[in-house]
Amino acid sequence: MNVRTSGMWLAAFSAFAPLALAHDGPPYPICVDEVMGSITLSIWADPDVGEGTFYYYLDPPTGDVQVEARALFRGAAETEVSAISVDPQARAPYQQIGTLPFEQQGPWTLTFSLMDGGKALGEIELDVDVTPPGMGRLYLVWYAIPFLAAVAIWLRIFLASRTYLLPAVPPSGDSPV
Repeated sequence: MNVRTSGMWLAAFSAFAPLALAHDGPPYPICVDEVMGSITLSIWADPDVGEGTFYYYLDPPTGDVQVEARALFRGAAETEVSAISVDPQARAPYQQIGTLPFEQQGPWTLTFSLMDGGKALGEIELDVDVTPPGMGRLYLVWYAIPFLAAVAIWLRIFLASRTYLLPAVPPSGDSPV
């Protein structure tokens, strides 16, 4: 592979680098099998700054029950946001999706209410640490180490092979006889 081909591959991979940063892992459970009235609620969260996503699992599946989420940040200035679950893709009758617009990183107190029409079935309060989207710079360096090692090995082999291709130069002061 010549330098021009290597440069083209590097440019192609660089063009898709922003897409790779969008992947930051699966949601994790913050509440499992919480009984509220006749319904059991489980919540999985991906709380990122900007838009935090929550997956609500209801058992038994119902069409009328929705989850209302409120979040409160207590810092220099209190911030409160709220949203009602939506399911635009109609994934499954037992799953609902909700998003909250988190404005800043840090600990947030979340209150989830299970609503059946106007009637409240139950409420749970949880503390969640909101993080920036993506994995962060430390993880980027950690996961880049194997690739950097492969590049270092490739460069060492490439540079070593070039020394064998250079013509032999006689030492100065010696003339060929």
